[in-house]
Amino acid sequence: MGAIVLFAVVLRKFSLLRPMMLKWKIDIMVCTSMFLIGQMEWRGEANQREESLSLLEEERRAKDVAEANCKRRQEGLRHKLDVDFQRYRDDIHRLEEELSRLRVAAASAQSGGADAPKPLAESNRKNLLPEVRVLPRSGNHRICLLCREQEVSVVFLPCAHQVLCHSCNEGQRERKNHICLACKKHVEDRIHVYGASS
Repeated sequence: MGAIVLFAVVLRKFSLLRPMMLKWKIDIMVCTSMFLIGQMEWRGEANQREESLSLLEEERRAKDVAEANCKRRQEGLRHKLDVDFQRYRDDIHRLEEELSRLRVAAASAQSGGADAPKPLAESNRKNLLPEVRVLPRSGNHRICLLCREQEVSVVFLPCAHQVLCHSCNEGQRERKNHICLACKKHVEDRIHVYGASS
């Protein structure tokens, strides 16, 4: 009989513990669900943070690309200005030389000198090539510095001068002459330009 009493006591205590155990189980489930909700919120914030950082990085890259493009355009304009300025200086230099030759020719013609220097148009232009630093022009077309017959059609790089026709350029290349006749700089590359008069 003692076992029955003991069983009855345990059953009664268990029935008293059961609601408490149920309450603990509910409390554990509530805590677990709150933990999971908190973890989901943290992940959402982390995702938002990552998205914000990626947007910021894209904007930074776009800004860098825009700055690089702007710098490249600025360098291109600066180079074009330098080339145009050099061309104008060369034109002024050529005109001053022509003017001085014409003055000398006019002065010698007035004095009646028989050994008066010939004007530039009659002189041997091929011997003057080391002195020439300009792009000669005839009407709207630029004429080759060497043959003085054909239109220029080759661009020297990096100086961007256009002073030779295709055939004279090939002759210069065969003689391994890699110096620009306009500015005396080293020619790294030569580009044949089609339709140079346009």
